[in-house]
Amino acid sequence: MSEASINDAHTGPRIKSHDEYRSPSMRVYAWLNEPLRASWCLIGWIVATIVFVTVTHLLGGPTEDDVSVSAYSTWAVAHGHLSCMYSPPSTHYFPPIASPYTMIAPLYPLISGAVLAITHGWGSAPFPTAAQLGPGCSHALVALFNWSSTTDVIGPTINFGYLMWLPLMVGAILLLRATGRGRTRWEPFVLLGLAVLPPVLECLVTYFHPQDLLAIGLALCSLAFALRHRWIWAGVMLGLAFTSQSFVLLIAAVLIVVVPKKDRVQFALASVATVAFIVAPLAVITSGRALKWSAIGSGSVSPKGTAGGTLLRAIGRDPHLLLACARTLPIVCALLLALWAKKRLGDFALNAVPLLSLIATAFALRLVFEVSLWGYYFAAVAVLIVINDVIQGRVRGHVIALLALFTLVYNPVPWGFAPNGQSWGLAVREAMPKVFVIGALLLILIDVVRRRVRWYIVAWLALVCLTLVENPFSHAALRTALPNWFWQVLLVPITVGLAISPLIKLIKSQADSIDTASDTSAPGLDSLV
Repeated sequence: MSEASINDAHTGPRIKSHDEYRSPSMRVYAWLNEPLRASWCLIGWIVATIVFVTVTHLLGGPTEDDVSVSAYSTWAVAHGHLSCMYSPPSTHYFPPIASPYTMIAPLYPLISGAVLAITHGWGSAPFPTAAQLGPGCSHALVALFNWSSTTDVIGPTINFGYLMWLPLMVGAILLLRATGRGRTRWEPFVLLGLAVLPPVLECLVTYFHPQDLLAIGLALCSLAFALRHRWIWAGVMLGLAFTSQSFVLLIAAVLIVVVPKKDRVQFALASVATVAFIVAPLAVITSGRALKWSAIGSGSVSPKGTAGGTLLRAIGRDPHLLLACARTLPIVCALLLALWAKKRLGDFALNAVPLLSLIATAFALRLVFEVSLWGYYFAAVAVLIVINDVIQGRVRGHVIALLALFTLVYNPVPWGFAPNGQSWGLAVREAMPKVFVIGALLLILIDVVRRRVRWYIVAWLALVCLTLVENPFSHAALRTALPNWFWQVLLVPITVGLAISPLIKLIKSQADSIDTASDTSAPGLDSLV
């Protein structure tokens, strides 16, 4: 593999001047690759933040659905009762929307609790006393629920979710700058794209899981430091990400393989020390419950029947076995994939494009083994695929098609009896498939005029018409929804393919380079990489 190829795989293909292109899309990419002054970068950050907040607000704002997995911990932290951060389960009847059937890792509750304490966002209602919380916080969940019912605390609690855009934005900026795409017009373009990315929005507007945005942002920071070979900071950021959401173990599984041997120990120690610094004290004062929820996160087998059911859930019945498979099998797959890439690419596997492709594929494979599958589960892999495309200097049409299909399948527009449902939500959801179909038809018509056919658009159009467009002979407002496992079978393999394709392309390019070197008696691969 030539030195130019190595550089291209790290920072993406070099964009030529405007005059060297006739394709409008390539001229756009060339324009995006031009440098941007620091003041314009700052304006881009502000505009992207405003867009994220505005779009989320227009969609109804953060939902109260699933807020219970973090709210009780947030309220305990805000009032200094860290021992009640993970209160023992209660047999008390809670309304379904307030039922604390599962909890999350501690970092987000610590942050949101601190912000709530600073803003004093619970009004004048007195907080439960130590006696009301009970010995060992045995009555804390009931006391906190009754207290929240007499205050307006739920509003500020969910609005703190907006803040999690900031770590996601910072992580994306650091990663772009580590790969040479930062400080160009790509930077605000990517941030604006992430601000309206449906899987990202769903972390707030469909189900309240802002800890996913926090974890993704910290993970992007870790990858940015890894690409700069700053291993201690990479480990610290990855440790922080783990204390927000345990799915970052997939990143750890990849990095522990591709990190150079001489740096592996300090990277691992920095990660473990960061996790221990946050989790260990909380585990002591919560009788180990903080450690439990840090390890398994909020993705335990939901008590809500078969909602979100996947193939794994349809096959299995034992919830503990299902959870074990969902947590361990993706990590095993990530390790095996990283070992294979390391064997084929050597140290080159640590460059930006192959590394992000590896990690995006690991997140995509996670969706294969999930017990339940919701739209926000796609957030991490969608962010990584988009950023990896930008690093390579273009955004693939296949990626845009997948995101459009995702938007229709896991529609982020709240409606009906959703806590943040909008009166116009049903009409918009009903119209969206038709609008998207019209857009696809226009693209096909333009392609016909240009005497070309993009078959993936034709296939996309056929699929949407067959599965999502309203039956004209039906009087129902919406087409009958297909089972979730059907969309898992369809969307997840496509996602895996888009995530791994840059890695496969590089490995094939390496094989071609080896063949060429052998034919011309050129130096071996070790001297080229």
